[in-house]
Amino acid sequence: MCSSIGRTSESNGVTGVLEIARSLPENVTLGEVLGPYEGKLSARECVEVLGLMGQEDGLTMCCLYFFEWMSLQEPSLVTPWAYSALFPVLGRARMGDRLMVLFNNLPDSMEFKQVHVYNSAISALSYCGRYDDAWRLFETMEEHNVKPDHVTCSIMITVMRKTGNTAKEAWEFFETLNVRGLKWSLEVMGSLIKSFCDEGLKKEALIIQLEMEKKGIASNTIIYNTIMNAFSKSDQMEEAEGLFAEMKAKGIEPTTASYNILMDGYSRRMQPEVVEKLMTEMEEIGLRAGPLIHAYSIGGWHEKADIAFENMKRDGVRPSIETYTALLDAFRRSGDTESLTRIWKTMISEKVRGTRVTFNILVDGFAKQGRYQEARDVISEFGKIGLKPTVMTYNMLINAYARGGVESKIPQLLKEMAVLELKPDSITYSTVIYAYVRVRDFKRAFYFHKQMVKSGQVPDARSYYKLRSILDVKAATKNKKDKSAIMGIISNKLGWVKIKKKGKKDEFWKNKKKWSGARSSDSGGRR
Repeated sequence: MCSSIGRTSESNGVTGVLEIARSLPENVTLGEVLGPYEGKLSARECVEVLGLMGQEDGLTMCCLYFFEWMSLQEPSLVTPWAYSALFPVLGRARMGDRLMVLFNNLPDSMEFKQVHVYNSAISALSYCGRYDDAWRLFETMEEHNVKPDHVTCSIMITVMRKTGNTAKEAWEFFETLNVRGLKWSLEVMGSLIKSFCDEGLKKEALIIQLEMEKKGIASNTIIYNTIMNAFSKSDQMEEAEGLFAEMKAKGIEPTTASYNILMDGYSRRMQPEVVEKLMTEMEEIGLRAGPLIHAYSIGGWHEKADIAFENMKRDGVRPSIETYTALLDAFRRSGDTESLTRIWKTMISEKVRGTRVTFNILVDGFAKQGRYQEARDVISEFGKIGLKPTVMTYNMLINAYARGGVESKIPQLLKEMAVLELKPDSITYSTVIYAYVRVRDFKRAFYFHKQMVKSGQVPDARSYYKLRSILDVKAATKNKKDKSAIMGIISNKLGWVKIKKKGKKDEFWKNKKKWSGARSSDSGGRR
């Protein structure tokens, strides 16, 4: 059977290999059936195969076996670009261990010590939450005389944001690389603006945008959407509208996301007439009308969302997954689990494949109403199409179980996370602590508080202050030295105590832990 597959596809080149991979029999690896292709594929074609194969669900292992086959050819077909194509595939598949093995065994030739290889590996590790490893790879760049470029900087600023570093620290990181020759670019400025907007520092984000444009780097839709969204979330709709108008005046076409941002803001203000006006404008410029349901969802008008959905179907418009997801969100917000079930069954019957957002909305909607078995069923169903639960999924479950008075299930949920190699984040720990405080189980609350500190997963200063205020009363009765040690770690992490720097001010690489607070805490915990 394997040989017949090879014969029928031998002359098809890149597409032939893809066909074989898609129909590969069980217990057969891709390399075993590629004999007819030996000497007939170029290194460039192999990179193309890796890229195309990596975009298809279920072919990750085929990518690895094909890469192995490439390395066994004479001469080897493995190039730096082959690594750059494979690393993102492994990142999306959460195969960080495999990625690190491949990276650590890169050929010694300087040909493979190129910045695009590092960038693809660091980005992939970041995608699967391996931030420590991402930092280590970044640090090795200097050892191998590889100069970080604007893509590297953009990726690392994103890593910093996800590991809890402040926007100010991200800016200092950029300035250090800027002094070393890194130039301003749209990617880097976009990452910095995102960091400032996430902290609500909208004026600072606007200043960065202005300076960026002074240097000849034009803003794009993503930049405007990011800043507009920050103003919208702060209920500063006049400012958001002003940016929207400015964007159009510059000839930058608004996207569906641009209109969604405005509609979300006006929905929260309970102004449906403005939402409908924006919808009309969207339709006039040819954008899809599905966001109306999304706007109704945000505004809490689930009946209107359902009517709009039925009208859409009656008019012969086939609902997209985004439309279904928006409708599910409307019923999740209203607590209507029966309608959640109805819409989900419709999706299944119509063979509409859900996304991770759909998945989390369903889990949250069922779990919050005490329908834990249905939530588990959703996890099972989505697992069949390769969408595994994430930390966010478990945070939703833990919160629902805690509020439903079933905090006894929390240890089991944490065990499940460990089995899936999902590391609890600051939200996980805070949710667990609040759950035990609610039932006055302070022993467990303090236990998980210590675990949170040791793992470096401390929430932002405002959230932590609220949590600490609750624990302080009970903490006063505990060992003062123990409390002082814990609070000292927290104060340092949140910048409440100024840390004395060692070494010269310009020794960037020796003071890198300033930008990887979460990493240093992890290392401390392991000691």
